[in-house]
Amino acid sequence: MDNQRSKSWLRHAIVLMLLVLIVFGRMASSDFIWLDDPIHTFANPYLRHVTFADLAHFWLHPYKGLYIPVSYMAFAALADAARVSGTPMSDTGALLNPRVFHVASIAVHIANVFLVLVLLRRIVRDDIAAFAGALLFAIHPIQVESVAWIAEMRGLLCGLFSLACLLVYVREKRLPAHYIASFAFFVLALLSKPSAVVLPLIAAIMDALVYRRSWRSILLESTPAIVVSGLVLMVTRSQQSLVDSIDVAPWLRPLVAGDACCFYLAKLFVPIGLCIDYGRTPLAALADPLSRVEWIVPMALVGIAWALARRAPYASAGIGVFLVALLPVLGLVPFRYQYYSTVADRYGYFAMLGAALLLAGGVASLRKLERIPSAPAVFLGAVLFVAMALTAESQCRVWVNTGTVMRQALTVNPQSAVAYVQLGNWLAVRGHDDLAMADFRQAERLRPEMAVAHYDVAGELSKAGRYREALDEYGVALRIDPDNVEAQSHLAHALIACGRYGEAISEIELVRAADRNAPGLHDDFGSALMGLGRLPEALAEFEKAIAAEPASPSAYVNSGIVLIKEGRYAEADGALTKAISIGPPKAEWYTNLAAAQFLQGRRTEAARSIACALRIDPRYAGALRLRAALERP
Repeated sequence: MDNQRSKSWLRHAIVLMLLVLIVFGRMASSDFIWLDDPIHTFANPYLRHVTFADLAHFWLHPYKGLYIPVSYMAFAALADAARVSGTPMSDTGALLNPRVFHVASIAVHIANVFLVLVLLRRIVRDDIAAFAGALLFAIHPIQVESVAWIAEMRGLLCGLFSLACLLVYVREKRLPAHYIASFAFFVLALLSKPSAVVLPLIAAIMDALVYRRSWRSILLESTPAIVVSGLVLMVTRSQQSLVDSIDVAPWLRPLVAGDACCFYLAKLFVPIGLCIDYGRTPLAALADPLSRVEWIVPMALVGIAWALARRAPYASAGIGVFLVALLPVLGLVPFRYQYYSTVADRYGYFAMLGAALLLAGGVASLRKLERIPSAPAVFLGAVLFVAMALTAESQCRVWVNTGTVMRQALTVNPQSAVAYVQLGNWLAVRGHDDLAMADFRQAERLRPEMAVAHYDVAGELSKAGRYREALDEYGVALRIDPDNVEAQSHLAHALIACGRYGEAISEIELVRAADRNAPGLHDDFGSALMGLGRLPEALAEFEKAIAAEPASPSAYVNSGIVLIKEGRYAEADGALTKAISIGPPKAEWYTNLAAAQFLQGRRTEAARSIACALRIDPRYAGALRLRAALERP
């Protein structure tokens, strides 16, 4: 019998893996998206050149408001494996291959599906029923966002360690080794994503309903995990700043939670109209008259679970796991993403374990009723699963790049300011600056208090050379979000362009105090010092910039300019030649190189450099003036 069950498990595992690859496999060729992926991967300053100090930083400090060092160890390993040189393999310009991250996400999801299959087989003791539940977890369309979004490797890893914890812990007889291993997996889950804080309660539900353990013994065994969960909750809350639009009165939060529960139940049974931003903020939920009664639905589910606890423990446990897994993201305790939406597909990833258990228990019960014809039941189930797989595969087609993801979001939620911002970023890197600016302005109109919209408008204005207007937009962004280091850094850059070097240095000092690893810090500081005529100090800063970012041409160009001013023409020639070799070269760079060559008396080389400058920009005034000087005898 054990041999037959092993063969059955292997067959089911292979089928599940193949189905996941068929449904999700196309995503291996998808790109990064501009929302969150840069923060966690290619624009993460601690993943540029991964060192022991960089890895230690994630263990010693929170990053972007979260303490999830295990997830960042995974991101670091993947970034190292995905690093490319030369031509970027991503539309974002990142020198990381997104395929490596996507393949890893699919692999972790497959591992999670295997763990769900094993866990369900142990609980319901019916291989077919366990297979049905694992299949629901594997290919339900609500799972697509977690697998497709590179930044959500955090959720996948949290799911992996949470499932491993349950698999070790939830059993009829436990040994001391089981307690130690399950606690270790629990800690790993917490260090992957804080939403694992509810894991002790999920384990308790399974223990009480499936194995009929007393709540007293469950509480005693769960005490260490509960203490750790409380500590993680306090740390997480202390790191996340909230805004007034999401911190609603405590007596209104159950209404927000009821609205969120109804959303997830609707998507569970009718998974259509999926997108990355539903815009279901607390204020939007409370503005819906239905929110006054939607809280009845989760309360009714709790009552049903309580009533079924004796007669249908699997159904009762499934309902309990589904609701408890969602507890951290229902809005009972405010969290930062509620600024955009309380609900999101990725928040339902681990909650699908409850749905899988509910289905597996139902199938196991039906299989015991001989009166129900098996053939029609199998046919109906197959039709439903095929429809679900096709819906999931269709949703995977959305997750090709930022453009496809955000356009789908705007189809579902036309008021999505975040979709306009991210679509604008996607258009900007393609050179469609007018369209990008239109999207950024639309985001400003929809959410005037959104700092990132003003920040991106300022970026487009700076790109167009309209630095004085950009200063105003950066100012608005910083009034809304005073801790925005990127906005301060770019404000300093705009101040330099306007010749306001002293103010720029003040902003750079603020950036330096907040984040010494901020990109471009030494380059901007050097530019401000150069503007003030403090050339030796400026040159020292440019040398630090080159040491930090050897592949960045800007510091070489600025070094070349300082060296020309100091009369060190040969060294300037070398620095500017290096910048041009990194590229892409600009007319200004060739003109500076021509000046260094001209001042060395190398008129022929200078003429060639001027010709290169004018091929890039035939109207570039500096090159035209230098050419006129060369033509004079």
